[in-house]
Amino acid sequence: MLFRRCSVVVLMCLGTAYRSLAEARDAIENLGYASWAFSEAVKARKRDLHFAEHGAAQRGLGETHARLADFADREQNLLAAARAFRNAASVYSPETHGKEYASAVAGLAKSYASLADLAGSDENLHRAIAAYSDCLDARSADEDPEGDAALRSELGKALAQLARGSGKESFLARAVESFRAALSVYDSQEHPFEYAATMNHLGNAHRMMFEIGDGEADIASAIEALQLALTVYAPENYPEDYAAVMNNLGMAFVCLAGLSDPGGNLAKAEQAFAEALRIYTPELHGQRYQEASANLEKTRMLMNEVRMLAPGPAACLPPHGQAEAGASPAPEAAIVADGPDGPEEAAPETMISLEDWTAARGMTAEDGPGASRPGEPVVSEAPTVEMASRDAARARFARGAKPGGATDAPPEP
Repeated sequence: MLFRRCSVVVLMCLGTAYRSLAEARDAIENLGYASWAFSEAVKARKRDLHFAEHGAAQRGLGETHARLADFADREQNLLAAARAFRNAASVYSPETHGKEYASAVAGLAKSYASLADLAGSDENLHRAIAAYSDCLDARSADEDPEGDAALRSELGKALAQLARGSGKESFLARAVESFRAALSVYDSQEHPFEYAATMNHLGNAHRMMFEIGDGEADIASAIEALQLALTVYAPENYPEDYAAVMNNLGMAFVCLAGLSDPGGNLAKAEQAFAEALRIYTPELHGQRYQEASANLEKTRMLMNEVRMLAPGPAACLPPHGQAEAGASPAPEAAIVADGPDGPEEAAPETMISLEDWTAARGMTAEDGPGASRPGEPVVSEAPTVEMASRDAARARFARGAKPGGATDAPPEP
């Protein structure tokens, strides 16, 4: 019995050592050895007789497969990770082993969220949300406020992602609540990166709420949150994160242009998209470059429409293709069509009707900063935002196109 117990301890230590070694070299090979060691430990310690050791081995196995998913067979390794974390959670009682239970459920939630990103499954998003909520209920926020904030931020991201597919305002309201709870812990001095990433997600959630309900307070809150994210993401330190938030800020200003001062707010949107394109290049950021370029082109189409429909405020608009003073102009190559045949120049006097306002506003946002760490590339897929109805867009545009309209947006960064 003693020998068997010692062998399990050795296997657990071996698995942990191989997993650590994978951080330095031969990741796939060493993680494979770690998986074998934790699997053998699981077999050696029966769940009913040695639940604590069995649960620890299952958690180690889950963490190993979650890491392996970054290198090979992503879906299969994520499924294996979810299975191991689920088995680990099943042996712990949240009342007597709350910390261990919460750790297993947090791993399960992240596995489901990653599976949802991979396959676009609402079912896995629902599972992730339930697991994050369960984990937060089992934890004590006082013992680990930073860990609690990280989980609330992840919960908010899952809720916002689910809302993109369903359009349900209730999911977005819960997402906003989760992000704000995380921001009660994060601040720009002590946790600058977490603060900025969560502010970016909060801004996107508020903008999506505006798209559903046309609430002026939501779009103002979106702009404020994105500008606060930019207080951390300086272009010289975090260029890709800066560009991602600038793209999102441009979208927010386009939305605000439907409420007030269309000329001024579209000019701010053009400046933001041009700033994003100052960072993005077609060689290094293919998809993100194309998305920001398309957003810029659509904004300039709307600016042309404003000039034709409301001659009064036209003087406040910069010439077509030129951002406001202080912003770097986008290169001609940035103005591209969405077709598969490559870039095409946009016609300077392109006209769109009010009936096409909604379609022209259809742009792409970025969740990027929340998925990376300083110095790492932003790799998450950019979600497509569903726009408001044509009639609602027309009404907003009509209200905002009056000469002399003032913007309600917070000051620019």
